[in-house]
Amino acid sequence: KLIAEGEIERANEMLGSRFGFKAEITHGMRLGRELGTPTLNQQMHPDLVMPRFGVYASIVTLENGGQYCGVTNIGIKPTVGGTKPLWETWMPEYRGAELYGEQADVRLLTFIRPEKKFDSLTLLREEIMRNARQAQEDYARVNSFKNLIK
Repeated sequence: KLIAEGEIERANEMLGSRFGFKAEITHGMRLGRELGTPTLNQQMHPDLVMPRFGVYASIVTLENGGQYCGVTNIGIKPTVGGTKPLWETWMPEYRGAELYGEQADVRLLTFIRPEKKFDSLTLLREEIMRNARQAQEDYARVNSFKNLIK
């Protein structure tokens, strides 16, 4: 229930781990690339509870062991006319090779905002940049040494 309501921090505390999953990275519409925010597109396992549609700060672990702050969008992407739920993650600090076909483990850390339709792609991109700043702050806070020894 907490996951479905976007109360991901409380859900993670109760689970004793971070909610998310590991799945193959697939091709999407390449809209993120056009906006300068290329995303990892993944199909969510159908047996998992669907989180509240919106944007989350996340932690992404790649097959090579690299870990990155993620900005994860879960929803239908109403700004571009989407109709089916998608799970996509942008890693603002990632500068490596394309990852199609590889596995990525994405764990949700905090809920940033609900899904929303924007009047233009420019406004969407500006919001993504704001979301990235918030995600990086949340990622640092949740992964701080003090937080690990609670």
